[in-house]
Amino acid sequence: MSNIEQQTQLQAEAEAICAFLREHGYRLDSCGLAAWKVTKGSDVYLYILSYLPHTRGDWGLTPQDNSPAYQDLDSLLKQALANYRGGADE
Repeated sequence: MSNIEQQTQLQAEAEAICAFLREHGYRLDSCGLAAWKVTKGSDVYLYILSYLPHTRGDWGLTPQDNSPAYQDLDSLLKQALANYRGGADE
């Protein structure tokens, strides 16, 4: 896959993920190329959604923790990717 094709694919995935998370009440603010700050309501927690090619080769959240908020968001991220990729949960 060429760099242009990969960038187009990442952009399409990002748009689908962000739309899905917004449908579930999350707020996303861009903080760089393929990176968003993610919050929900007035909650204090904050995660960064980004494409992590060197560590995961996929989308991920940082910081990783075991909180219920993280678990919920990570589950929604996986669901958004599965929906976008046609049910192939990678």
